[in-house]
Amino acid sequence: MDSQVGCPGCRRPIAVRASSAEQQVRCPYCRHVFLVPAAGTNPFLRPKPREEKKPAPVFDTRLLLAGALVMTTVCLPIGLFVAFRLSSSPSASDEAKQDVLTVGQNSEGTTLSGAFTPSAPAAAPPNATVPGGPSPNPAFAPTPRPMVPAPNGAAGIAPPSPPIPPTPPSAAGFAAANSTGSTLPPSSPAPVSSTELVAQIEPSVVVVDTGRGLGSGFVYDELGTIVTNYHVIEGAQKIVVRFADKSTADVAGYLAIAVGKDLAILRVNPQGRTMQPLRVAGEQPKKAEEVFAFGAPRGLASTVTNGIVSSVRQGSELRDNFKAMTGVDVYTEHQHYDLDAVWIQTTAPISGGNSGGPLVNRQGEVVGLNTWNRTDGQNLNFAISVEHVKKMMESTQSGVQPLASLPKPRKETVSAGTSEKTLAYWNEIGKINRTLFDRLRHTPRPHVPPLKKRTAAFFAKLAVYYKKVADFLPETAHKLRALDMAGVDGDVVLLVTADAFQLEQTADDLRKLSIEAEIGRYVHIFDMDQIHKKSYGRFDFVNIGAAYERMRLLLSARYQVQFPNIAGDAGAPKKAKSSDESEPDDDREKQASGKLKLAKQLLEAGKRDAARERLEKILDEYPGTAAAEAAEAALAELDGE
Repeated sequence: MDSQVGCPGCRRPIAVRASSAEQQVRCPYCRHVFLVPAAGTNPFLRPKPREEKKPAPVFDTRLLLAGALVMTTVCLPIGLFVAFRLSSSPSASDEAKQDVLTVGQNSEGTTLSGAFTPSAPAAAPPNATVPGGPSPNPAFAPTPRPMVPAPNGAAGIAPPSPPIPPTPPSAAGFAAANSTGSTLPPSSPAPVSSTELVAQIEPSVVVVDTGRGLGSGFVYDELGTIVTNYHVIEGAQKIVVRFADKSTADVAGYLAIAVGKDLAILRVNPQGRTMQPLRVAGEQPKKAEEVFAFGAPRGLASTVTNGIVSSVRQGSELRDNFKAMTGVDVYTEHQHYDLDAVWIQTTAPISGGNSGGPLVNRQGEVVGLNTWNRTDGQNLNFAISVEHVKKMMESTQSGVQPLASLPKPRKETVSAGTSEKTLAYWNEIGKINRTLFDRLRHTPRPHVPPLKKRTAAFFAKLAVYYKKVADFLPETAHKLRALDMAGVDGDVVLLVTADAFQLEQTADDLRKLSIEAEIGRYVHIFDMDQIHKKSYGRFDFVNIGAAYERMRLLLSARYQVQFPNIAGDAGAPKKAKSSDESEPDDDREKQASGKLKLAKQLLEAGKRDAARERLEKILDEYPGTAAAEAAEAALAELDGE
């Protein structure tokens, strides 16, 4: 029999054979040799333990009985209750039939496709109940669920449709509701993309050709009704309409005109053509709503621009604005518009030829007709509201009238201006122009060195120059507005008003450039030249006053009176002077010429820095003189070396 004994050296168990005599044993691990006493007396010798088998699991019968009791008393009743409720619920076909009866017809029997209309339900039994108790008012019964597909295609069951919330009816439903006198409003068309909108609108936009000019218009209905501005067809003997596909049609006559609203409704013979009318908006557009202007600006057919609605204004408001800015009733006396006209102000650009073209919203509905714009500002475009067109169509009872019965063209009015007052006003403008030109000429602009040689001192001088010019430009604008405009030609008043506005805008631009130069920011010098070219070329000394020159020729032909040149560089008529009189300008030229001669001598002596200082001083003290021009050329030559 084998037994185990512990090694006294490493304490590891070692198997030894039991013996009745003492024996010597060597540890196989630490090689330690020790004596093992005889069996029965060895305290380290212990028999090897036997392996015991695990007892089999014993099931507790009490737990089994408790589980069976829970199943029979709790789970079984719940399962039976659920099965009973499922077997008693209505089938899908029953729900569909019930919904058809509720949704398909209202109390008057009118079918509303895809829409729910509350109607009086059938009388309920006296004891009928709803979840939560008896219903106090049958009219407020719960809203029926949406229709579901009928199984097996049962006859008489409405086709399936998605759930629809209680909203205004669709187009089909609205048509059916109108047949029974319902007052449900029509639904607005969904917005489309810009490309889809253009493809939808362009076939209905036309070019109106009177032989004297071009305008625009659009198809109003399938009978061949065309809507445009009255001023487009004024005095026309023959009108041809050109469609987007390049085909043409003659205008047979007109249905109605409204001079004060600048509207004309024409009729063409479709000649088998399928006309595509545009939808008309049911209400005025909202401020900031996106709109698109269609037409043929300058004869360029199929042109579209976009912008937003800036405002919707009454004619009386525009009249007061014109009068406050110009002192003349331009709106009624010059443009001949009604005070009750409604105008849509937009930022969608329009030009000559756009007149009469449709102004369309994102839904493809016409909200107005592009009519005119103001040139004394930016993005001031106006369209007459389409509401006036709808009223004209409702009141039109007579048939097509021939073009020969159109009113005679209005004489060109000039706001009741007289030749005497207009000429006096013109001469006053000339005095203001010459004063401004002299101040500009005597305000020195610093010499502009090459880009690499522009120092902080140069930008400081440039900032001072910009600031000086910006200070006296508003003074000139104020003088122009303060002139007496009573009895003056309206076209001149508009030109001067726009000129004053541009002067103030130029002053603002110069102030910004002055600040940028003061903080050392890089300033593009050519910005000054670009600013000079504003305000009708007032600051362009090569072609100064181009707009005033065109106006001078127009006024001379209109009043048969010679209007003088009032450009700033034209100068005032000079009186004859005696031989002993001295001209101040001649003295300035002599002084500048002497200093220029000294600067050139310094250059010849090789003293470039001293010569540069002299030349710059000539530019500062004697601007506008021949010596100043020569000094600037000499400085440019020095900078180029």
